[in-house]
Amino acid sequence: MRVKRPNRWRSKRYLDYLRGQACCRCGLAPPSQVHHLRKGSDGGIGLKPSDTWGVPVCDRCHGVMQRYEQAEGRADTLADRYRQCLQFLTDFLGGENG
Repeated sequence: MRVKRPNRWRSKRYLDYLRGQACCRCGLAPPSQVHHLRKGSDGGIGLKPSDTWGVPVCDRCHGVMQRYEQAEGRADTLADRYRQCLQFLTDFLGGENG
């Protein structure tokens, strides 16, 4: 029996928008990579979260964030990352990109 995967929001335009932003962790100028937050998102084991949970990060910070999410992270830092996701998404949808 096949398990149906939940629908996840995917947007190449939104990912391109995020890649054009400065790193949200250290502020390094673009281009950035997109890191998908996993804790508390719609992702799972072997399932990438929706693009909604993406944040722009440089190569160095991307590795740091991946290691951070594999360990137990501080709740306030995770909350900050989720707020950043919502802010990037709000800016994208409220601007000419939406």
